[in-house]
Formats: sequence, C-alpha cells, structure tokens
Amino acid sequence: MGIAPGQQVEIHKQANGVLTLQAKAPEGLEAFAGCLPPPPKALSVDDMDAIIANGWTGQS
Repeated sequence: MGIAPGQQVEIHKQANGVLTLQAKAPEGLEAFAGCLPPPPKALSVDDMDAIIANGWTGQS
C-alpha cells in the first residue's frame, strides 16, 4: 500500500461507494526535506559548535 507506520493517510469515497486509502502526500518543509539525500556522516555536537562559532566570526 505504500504506507509507513505513523504516516498520515487519506480516504476517498468513489462515486460507486468504494472507499480508497492512500498515503497523504507530504507538504511544505516535510516534502522538501524528504527529497534531500541523507548526509554522508552525522555531525557531532563538537562539529556543530565549531561550525556555529566559525559562522559568527566569518571564518569558513
């Protein structure tokens, strides 16, 4: 069915009375973020702190 646990669904009633169930299409930021590939490796808290500190000082 293409529906994952916790995912929202839509139910549609057809003209002949049959109900159809499908996964609800993501909207907004969820749709955008879902099209991005996962990062090659997770950043540590220390890595994030260094990136933030360098951003504030204008260093890269």
